[in-house]
Amino acid sequence: MLRLHFFKNYISFFFFLSGSCIMAQNNPILDSLLVKLKTNLADTAKTLILSDICWEYAASDKSKALYYGNRALTLATQINYETGEAECFNSIGTVYLRYGEYDVALDYYNKALPLINKLGAKRKIAATLSKMGVAYQQKGDYKTALEKNIRALKIFEELNDQTAIGYSANNLGELYGRLKQYDKANKYYQQAYEIAKSKNDKAGMASVLGNIGRADELKGDNEKAIEYYEMGLKLTREIGDKPNMAGILNNIGLIYRKNNNIKKGLEYYTEALEVSKEIDDKHGMALYMNNVANIYIDINKFDKALPLLTEALKIAQQVGIKPAIKNCYQSFSNLYAKQNDYKKALAYHELYAQIKDSLFSEESSQQIAEMQTKYESEKKEKENLSLKRRTEVQELIIEKESEKRKNQLILSLSLTGLLAVSSLFIYNRRKQKQKASHAAELLEIEKLRFKEIIEAEEKERSRIAQELHDGLGQLLSSARLNVASLEDAVPIEDRPDVERSLKIIDDACTEVRSISHNLMPSALIRLGLIPAITELVTNVNSAKSINIDFSTNVNSSLGKSLDITVYRVIGISAQRDPSFPHQTDPSF
Repeated sequence: MLRLHFFKNYISFFFFLSGSCIMAQNNPILDSLLVKLKTNLADTAKTLILSDICWEYAASDKSKALYYGNRALTLATQINYETGEAECFNSIGTVYLRYGEYDVALDYYNKALPLINKLGAKRKIAATLSKMGVAYQQKGDYKTALEKNIRALKIFEELNDQTAIGYSANNLGELYGRLKQYDKANKYYQQAYEIAKSKNDKAGMASVLGNIGRADELKGDNEKAIEYYEMGLKLTREIGDKPNMAGILNNIGLIYRKNNNIKKGLEYYTEALEVSKEIDDKHGMALYMNNVANIYIDINKFDKALPLLTEALKIAQQVGIKPAIKNCYQSFSNLYAKQNDYKKALAYHELYAQIKDSLFSEESSQQIAEMQTKYESEKKEKENLSLKRRTEVQELIIEKESEKRKNQLILSLSLTGLLAVSSLFIYNRRKQKQKASHAAELLEIEKLRFKEIIEAEEKERSRIAQELHDGLGQLLSSARLNVASLEDAVPIEDRPDVERSLKIIDDACTEVRSISHNLMPSALIRLGLIPAITELVTNVNSAKSINIDFSTNVNSSLGKSLDITVYRVIGISAQRDPSFPHQTDPSF
């Protein structure tokens, strides 16, 4: 017996008909969501919180789950929040799916799918397809169920979502088990079990173990089937997975009934029915009521069997569960046959045959086989294409690597050549700079030497001028005083000699003063360059031999050495060179 499984990680996912159910009274996630709902939330956030609460209640309280789901859907519609609407349609659809109302569930999924396609969320698309596959499978439409499950599996494989691949594999295994293709069923079951085990997904492991047990049972290996059932049942009791627990209990009851252990069979059937009533699982109730009724038919307690069958058929017809309706028709036929009411027995048998044919015809079996073959072929083609692409990529990588090395070699040679040319250019430029620098240094040295010579000459001139003034000048002054003192003492006839001597001394003083002045002009020292030149020009012009006009834009000293040189050049030219121009250079 296949049961419901749910998985949610922000986005609602539904993968296979088996699952973990955390009851509302011990659900910290639900408690946290209810606390968040009381806070000040934006409408979009509130929509998602309400949808999550719907999901969490789905395992334990159908009415509360639908209450919160419809609140979320109303709010999402009011604010035109398409993501929220898709989430709500999925959550509400899953509530109806869990409780066996498959047509209603499909209606919600068909509303969700266009919105999810518009949003382009591949994972949500695959999850919705998988849930639709479950609904069609439970309705007995195996062809559509297989088509939905294969589409979902392809997307999960494209996304490389191992957990989802495991859930889809379990769904497909159960579907092939119903089609009595047990080898294919076991192939998918083993794949699903290995993935669930690697993830330590106890709910998934329990579901797969139950399905493997069912496949072994259908193959006639009841002992092995019981072994797998017990392993799965232990896990469901451990995690509180009541839907899956009820399914496994029912399957164990089937084996005991077939082995004529009526007491044990009735015990397991009854517990399965009580669990399905506790969680309001209509599909389960219809199936398990029918099975309990079959036990009573076996022991000829028709008064207990008839109301159970009537209720089971009513529920199955209400929610449109064709396999459950088929089983009820068969049970009614058996009941009336044992009561020798062959007319009613035949009528129900005809109904049973009709619905059985509608569930699985030879044509649909062939179509399903073709669909599976097409899926396997497409998968193989994808693998071959992937291998071919990997080979092409590898060849392209090798080709690009070779081209890259070639380009690197060319680039290296080019860089080496460029480096050599650049080095030569830099060397020559540096050499030229060194030559220019050396020439500049020589020129600077020459200038310094010239400056030093000029300064030395000026220093020497200054020293000589000082010595002439202080030494010879003083001596001549003393000599004149001495000669002058003799003027009254000498005879009158000798006085002309004294006067000549005084004149000679005066001329000598004048000459010394002139030489000293030329060597170190006192006016330049006393007045500065421009005033000294002005005085010089005035003195020259007063002699009236030449006439000099002087103007300048220089207001300050040019430096001691340059001041003396300029003054001397002008002075010598003015006093000795009759060709000296009447107007000095305006730069002075």
